[in-house]
Amino acid sequence: MRYTAENLLIKPKHDANDPNRILSITPEQTGLEYISFQVRRLNPGERWSFDTAESELALVTFSGRCVVESNRGA
Repeated sequence: MRYTAENLLIKPKHDANDPNRILSITPEQTGLEYISFQVRRLNPGERWSFDTAESELALVTFSGRCVVESNRGA
């Protein structure tokens, strides 16, 4: 895949089934083999869970605090 400004710019889309998801980028959209990316907004007290299957997960918090629990601990 040849990368251009047109296929590198992915704009947010509203998802009525998942209103906290602001942006989602998948390997199918980018031509990258392993990278997926999501931007999510959670209000205080809200919870979100996700099954990573065999994938690694990195969380970046831009503001606020969070508690993370996994099968490896909390």
